[in-house]
Amino acid sequence: MSYQTNLIFSPKSYVPRSLTFNVTTDLLGQSVNLFEITARMEGLEYYAENFFGPDGIYSNERISNHIQNFLRRFRSASENENYWDGVKRLPNVIDNNFDNPKISFGYKVIEK
Repeated sequence: MSYQTNLIFSPKSYVPRSLTFNVTTDLLGQSVNLFEITARMEGLEYYAENFFGPDGIYSNERISNHIQNFLRRFRSASENENYWDGVKRLPNVIDNNFDNPKISFGYKVIEK
């Protein structure tokens, strides 16, 4: 049994536009697709920012603090360097239609 995933981003957004998950198995010497699930998303940046933005429950600072505390046991590097300051200085170039979010899901079962 094997599986394949595809994650496609747009240059206009940091949220993935399309996700595909395909499961295939070998049966009697032939590859047979069992199923394929597809999701397409557009305009969900507002909702992603509610979860991952500065005030969200999965904000950068909260998650990075948890990760830093976890990794502190495994590394001995100096903590004087803060890489997130460089990321925060990057310009915000998101250009999208936030007023019209769209989601579509697909499920395909292959029969022969």
